[in-house]
Amino acid sequence: MAREAVALIKCDSYDRNEVFSSVNEAINILGGLGHVIHPGMTVFIKINLLMKKNPEDQVTTNPMVVAAVAKYVESLGAKVIVGDSPAGLFNERALKGIYDKCGITEMAEQEGITLNYDVSTKDVFYEDAAVLKKFTVVKAIYEADAVITIGKLKTHGMTAFTGAVKNLFGCIPGLTKAEYHYRMPKLVDFSNMLVDIAAFINPVFSIVDAVYGMEGDGPSAGTPRKIGAIIAGFNPHAVDTVAISITNAEPLSICTVKRAQERGLFSGDIKDIDVKGAEISALLVKDFKQAKVHSTSIFKGNIPLIFKPFIPILEKTLTTKPVINVQKCVGCRDCYNTCPAKAIKMAGNKAAIDYSKCIKCFCCQEVCPHLAVNIDRSLLLRMLSK
Repeated sequence: MAREAVALIKCDSYDRNEVFSSVNEAINILGGLGHVIHPGMTVFIKINLLMKKNPEDQVTTNPMVVAAVAKYVESLGAKVIVGDSPAGLFNERALKGIYDKCGITEMAEQEGITLNYDVSTKDVFYEDAAVLKKFTVVKAIYEADAVITIGKLKTHGMTAFTGAVKNLFGCIPGLTKAEYHYRMPKLVDFSNMLVDIAAFINPVFSIVDAVYGMEGDGPSAGTPRKIGAIIAGFNPHAVDTVAISITNAEPLSICTVKRAQERGLFSGDIKDIDVKGAEISALLVKDFKQAKVHSTSIFKGNIPLIFKPFIPILEKTLTTKPVINVQKCVGCRDCYNTCPAKAIKMAGNKAAIDYSKCIKCFCCQEVCPHLAVNIDRSLLLRMLSK
């Protein structure tokens, strides 16, 4: 398998001049984008706008990184459209609210960049998909001549990591994402679906905003962490491999990288990447707090017959689950409206989880704007994890 080139460029802040310089260096060190983007093309820049959060919260792609990429693409004579399909409803009002809160509207007005407000969808068929051959995508993304993904380096409650590949799940419109969570509760199927979507969308270029990332209980309830990097390349799996390596984690421990390796899309080995720019060792965050999630069964392989009747009990005992912090819950109903399994009910203006229905997708924790959903690991599981 040929070595993939990935740019790793130091970037210490979101100062406009520094970000523009770092993004331009990342693109140019890889030979530019002139061979994949041509004058007259429409390029959709898919960013990560999970929810209404200020840029300083480090939940969403920073507006300055978006601006730098958009202006570079425009310099090639292409038309740029910037957007996302965040969690929850996908309509013009919802998009405007999230663009405004995340600083995207202000950036677009200052830089003269077009934002997507087309909420129409398109049903597509992908013959080479592993698990999801027919799915629904945002029409504006489907109709673009090229797509660039700009993810945010964050931990994730279900997939452990979100970057360039996981960001493309936002090509699925609004609450349809919740439907896919419900249809594919097993991590192996869900991660294969993410790789299916990435392969179908086939971004011409991938960037991870790692100037600041998020560690711990990401993708929305974790802790912002300075990393100081812009990561970019033509293969989103290779880009994620570098991003994961910077957090001092094993790339093949991340489900999307593992699925890519199994399907021959990338080896998942950092040795197969020609890292251009900074050395990984120079930007390595040795004490980065990984996501404390165990979404799949730990009882795999050949289990002695005598123990098999006890596996359901043990799995329930050792499970990780979302828990509502009633002191923080304000009854906004975001988790109620998003839950794909309809496992959340409202009781006394507070959310409550029916664990007999919960599929452990952690969508509730992902979308809660008040950080009122915690990830609970049993005492036994915490002891075994040490």
